[in-house]
Amino acid sequence: MTEEAILSLENVSVEYDSGPEPVTVVRNVSLDVYPEEILGLIGESGSGKSTLAYTAMRLLKNASMTTGTVRIAGRDIYAMKHEELRQFRWAQVSMAFQTAMNALNPVMTVGEQILDTLNSHQTMTRGEAAQRAQELLHLVRLSSDTFERYPHELSGGMRQRVVIAISIALNPQLVIMDEPTTGLDVVVQRTILDEIVEIQRRHHFAILFISHDFQLVSTLAHRVAIMYAGKIVEVSRASSLHDADELHHPYTQGLIRAVPRLTDDEATAIGIPGNPPDPRDFPKGCAYADRCPLVQTMCRNTLPELEQVGSSLIACHVVQQQEAKTHGR
Repeated sequence: MTEEAILSLENVSVEYDSGPEPVTVVRNVSLDVYPEEILGLIGESGSGKSTLAYTAMRLLKNASMTTGTVRIAGRDIYAMKHEELRQFRWAQVSMAFQTAMNALNPVMTVGEQILDTLNSHQTMTRGEAAQRAQELLHLVRLSSDTFERYPHELSGGMRQRVVIAISIALNPQLVIMDEPTTGLDVVVQRTILDEIVEIQRRHHFAILFISHDFQLVSTLAHRVAIMYAGKIVEVSRASSLHDADELHHPYTQGLIRAVPRLTDDEATAIGIPGNPPDPRDFPKGCAYADRCPLVQTMCRNTLPELEQVGSSLIACHVVQQQEAKTHGR
């Protein structure tokens, strides 16, 4: 894409202060999110995807960004002073957190929490703020009386809608959603996702949507980034994940095979054997090598970097060689 990214992560590495030595969980990640797009970030638990989200919001705890830059709307958020960052968050970039019950204050009504967000960034009368709060509740399909209710009085789906309402209250350019439908039943999950897409189209903000659910993200997003063992191993158009002729990283191929296809006579899912490597002892080569059916000697010796393969960016020596052979390079 030629337009300027709304979120640009460049060579970002993050380490946690854990145990006798720091543990690096995000390794030299570069990733862009463009205006009005939905970029899905997929990875297993422990892959570093949520850490990357908190890095983008400058909300890391017991961890630090050791290399790289994070720019939102062209501004380096790690160069901002505290008050500047406080005003920037929620107004330009916001986050819908993974567990709604933990994200909401249990002793404040829903209305008070929305008003608190509005009043901390904008000069509004109480009447104007209350009207805006009701507009937000209506936008996420909650009734007016939700304004006076406490989080514990709401269902899981209703609480998640409140979190989404707060995240878009100030019309940010980017909303980071960290597994926003985790723990909800499938029907409620699908309904909320449809509402997210509808709201995003109407209000023209970008979304970084983080999930471990490959099938969900591949149907929701415009582009998908696959994260494994702290690195981005593929960035592709979401539509390409359903195209049998497209080349993909072996890990992505494993994720595709792990989703049963209901159109097949025998809808079976094929799991990926093995486990991700321990972040305290990443191999010098490809972190997926021990689980990969295509592994070669070079994979264990040299860390592959993202390179253009068709319409995708893929970090895999074998797939890059296949692409070169196909095009006679």
